[in-house]
Amino acid sequence: MRSSVAIEEMDPASLKTDHTEMETTNVWTLLKLMNGTQYLVFAAMFFGWCLEGMDFYLASITLSEVADTFEIPISRMAVATTLTLAMRPVGALLFGTLGDRFGRRWPLVANVAVCGLVSIGSAFAPNFTIFAILRSIFGIAMGGEWALSASMTMESLPKPCHGLFSGILHQAGPLGHIFAALLHLGVFPSLGWRPIYWIAAIPTVVIILMRVIIPESPEWLRQRSERMARQALEDNPSDTSSYFSSLWIDVIRYRKTALHMVALLASLAFVARSLTDLYPTVMRVQLQIPVNVTTAALISRDVGTMLGAVISGYLSQYIGRRTAMLGSIALALAFVPLFAIPQVGWQVILGAIIITTFIGGFQGVLAVFLHELGPSANRVLFMGLTTQCANLITGATAQIESILAEKWPRTARGTVNFTAIMGIVMAIFLCFTLAMLYFVKETAPKRTKAINEKMSK
Repeated sequence: MRSSVAIEEMDPASLKTDHTEMETTNVWTLLKLMNGTQYLVFAAMFFGWCLEGMDFYLASITLSEVADTFEIPISRMAVATTLTLAMRPVGALLFGTLGDRFGRRWPLVANVAVCGLVSIGSAFAPNFTIFAILRSIFGIAMGGEWALSASMTMESLPKPCHGLFSGILHQAGPLGHIFAALLHLGVFPSLGWRPIYWIAAIPTVVIILMRVIIPESPEWLRQRSERMARQALEDNPSDTSSYFSSLWIDVIRYRKTALHMVALLASLAFVARSLTDLYPTVMRVQLQIPVNVTTAALISRDVGTMLGAVISGYLSQYIGRRTAMLGSIALALAFVPLFAIPQVGWQVILGAIIITTFIGGFQGVLAVFLHELGPSANRVLFMGLTTQCANLITGATAQIESILAEKWPRTARGTVNFTAIMGIVMAIFLCFTLAMLYFVKETAPKRTKAINEKMSK
């Protein structure tokens, strides 16, 4: 307990966050800028998001097995997944408010604790109703996790490291998917689906301990000190009224930016969901590819996403967030024909890997971009609501594309032509994403400074 207090009371200046003007291009140099406490903070954020990504994907992997246990059709079982998605904006609102009002650390602890309890409860759920309620509660926790983790990461790490670690943080989600697949492969054949959930809850204990001992965000501590100083000057003893006053000001000031971000992120989410939710069906139904090849294709897709996120996140520190995202989307658009037009399996797989690599490039910049774009006093709320509302809007992507594909002319083999519809949808929304990005301002400190100097001449 003493070590926890000692870390918490460290001077924020000791966290070495003032490196904004340093010209760093070497990854090794960036890694050496960070101290042990900062690595612990990042690990606690990374593995927390990885855990929730794993738990979310487990529900999809075990869908048919759980449906068989509860003796219900898969279509009804899918309601549990829909409820998880629908409750994520609620979690963004709840944990965003708690994180901005009371600090990042304890809401992060509570969030992962809820995730662990829900996972254990899911393992012992006696019927579908209880299982669906538990998945809804998990949706609330998952809706708050990403924004809290991203904010804590960006506020605790040196500024030159923001781009690189924004990209690395994004890898937690795909890595969670891989862990879920491995857990299912190793446990289900001999023990069934229930042990998978309580085994998945075991890492929760370690992550909770990590989050308890890390220091509070130095940025949030600074903002709290400034808010308390303003209260003293205004003779206003109510911290609550001061917080909600600043919240209302930010709502008015950032409402157009928030709506723009929801539209932008929803547009990209349509593309990303096309290559995640429906992609296994393309392999199995349209291309009729063997299971082992399908598995390799899915893993290759996730690896491409992870590589794209790290590379683009790192480059965004020097070429700018907006430029990195524009380049990623433009390159993804260029390879859509490779995925959509051919009927040859390896070409479709190659196209999917390349497109998801560049989509990952956009997503790798997202954490630091939203961190720099949103209001500093209500950052978690802004980041959470924009991303989770966008996810909610695109929740039915696979169903819509499946219906359209059924009505589209079939392939030469007589199979449903999913790739043609997916290609059209991806091309439309990638073009829309490019248009929306054109009106987004640059946020990277060095690039913003350079642009302002150029415009002033």
